[in-house]
Amino acid sequence: MTDTTIEYKVGEIDTIGGIIFENGTPVNLTDSTVSFIMKGNSSPITLTCTLGGYVNGQYVSPDNGGVTINITDAATTTAGQYLGEFIVSKNGYVARPPSGNNFITITIWEALL
Repeated sequence: MTDTTIEYKVGEIDTIGGIIFENGTPVNLTDSTVSFIMKGNSSPITLTCTLGGYVNGQYVSPDNGGVTINITDAATTTAGQYLGEFIVSKNGYVARPPSGNNFITITIWEALL
């Protein structure tokens, strides 16, 4: 994913399409399980991702790194700052692309109403 900042209000739901890269190359996600983990002050929130996703109106297949994060209302219940990362499981291996401390920043704002 190229945009590394996501903002929501408490209770919002959404789907976000993106492409997972490792060393500048899209990761082949075929036959993988992908989760998105949001880490804040409380227990981490695990969101199930769907393989394949729309990025800028174009469908990106799993073999080209396409993924959709399914943001649930449970993930946006508590206002605050979170750090997000992908967990990719395939053939018994688990990876957190991209390597290093390249977290996605998520801010959940209080809803006015």
